[in-house]
Amino acid sequence: MALLLLLLVCAGCNRDPKKFLAKGDQSFDSGKYPEALIYYGRALQLDPRFADAHFKLAETHLKMKSWAAAFNELQRTVELQPENWKAAAGTWPSATCR
Repeated sequence: MALLLLLLVCAGCNRDPKKFLAKGDQSFDSGKYPEALIYYGRALQLDPRFADAHFKLAETHLKMKSWAAAFNELQRTVELQPENWKAAAGTWPSATCR
């Protein structure tokens, strides 16, 4: 936990949300979902309209079985990026209840 905090403090000077998205993707791919949530959340702090970060946050919430949070992030993704058919499909109840 201390290492994660240190990493986040060191990364705190970085103002590029895409770099946090990439770090979140690395954590997600490694199965480190709580860590991915932190990185995606940081990307959204820097750019609240970053649709890709909202979508990845939704995917992470789905992996963690946080259904309501995932649904909210999918809805936000569709608001920001209506052409994102994966997010739009995910907002249908049958898509998230597998």
